[in-house]
Amino acid sequence: MKKLSTVSNKSPNFIGSWNIENDKLCNEIINFFEDHKSMQRVGITALGYDPKIKQT
Repeated sequence: MKKLSTVSNKSPNFIGSWNIENDKLCNEIINFFEDHKSMQRVGITALGYDPKIKQT
């Protein structure tokens, strides 16, 4: 895994970016997610479910 440099003086932030550098593994993770919809849950916030705030 390789850390990508995203720091900018224009808009510094605490978010980091990483690249797995393994397309096969990435595709397997995506396929697992798509193949196991029964394991997925509606996105919520600290205030509970509100599709106006979070729609994932």
